[in-house]
Amino acid sequence: MMTVRTAIGWQSIVELAKRLDDAVAALAPSKLPIFGTHAIAEPSTAPPDCGFLRVTTALYVLFVEHGGTGLSQLCRHLCPYCGVTSAHVELVRTLRTVFQHRLPAESSLKGQCELWFKCACGVARPESPENWETALSKLLLDGEAFLQKVIDGLASLANDCRQQVLKAWDVERSRNLEAGSLDNQISEVASDMGLDDINVIAIRRKYIADWSKELRALGPGEGDQPREVRSMIEDTLLEQSSRRSSITGEDLIVALGVQPGSDVLRLLRKAKDLANEGAYSREELLARLHAERVGFE
Repeated sequence: MMTVRTAIGWQSIVELAKRLDDAVAALAPSKLPIFGTHAIAEPSTAPPDCGFLRVTTALYVLFVEHGGTGLSQLCRHLCPYCGVTSAHVELVRTLRTVFQHRLPAESSLKGQCELWFKCACGVARPESPENWETALSKLLLDGEAFLQKVIDGLASLANDCRQQVLKAWDVERSRNLEAGSLDNQISEVASDMGLDDINVIAIRRKYIADWSKELRALGPGEGDQPREVRSMIEDTLLEQSSRRSSITGEDLIVALGVQPGSDVLRLLRKAKDLANEGAYSREELLARLHAERVGFE
């Protein structure tokens, strides 16, 4: 269970995230929310060392997965006017990386974490429950302060500056994909294709970087973003939903005497089409491909 202090801290961060979404909606109703409506389970903090890890993960989900590039981009555009930065988001990302991955002892990320712990609880490597509890309180307080500063910064801008920030943010944001809206798009496309049993979050996590890279490659004004995104999702789901053929290029070369080259590619594609039509054995597929090859020749 959370202590009263940490529970209030987490609830405050969730409320501030909602307030930031509301502020964006009020200033620019056409803009997508930063965090959306995804619920994050309140992390348990007992014992304090495990609790720190759980809260770090929850903050990572909120700020990095749901907030995505949109949150960092907004901070970057606000910074010249009110000094807002995404340093806290980067801290959360660094903490999670250090705790989730086995890094070399000399890793600079480990050094950054130790420096933060030294400032937060007086020791570079927390050991006692009191150390962990103090560090956790500091992490939550910093999260609250960060979100409040973004909200205050957005509200403090003169109208012309605010519109300039929102316009620049919108242009940059249009070339990046964000978890909340992308999950909805994947669900919609999957439903249209009759694929009701896919793991939306797993698909998004696996492909979001590739999709974002492809989207950013489009020139200004080039392409219809919603259409491009839908096309990428459809291509991926088609590939995910297709059966893997039991035939390899080596089978075609050795068993059927196909020469390496375009015929191997053509017959592998045919093998995949046949596998999607029904459950063929390897021998049946080879027989069908042999007939296909003879007929083609």
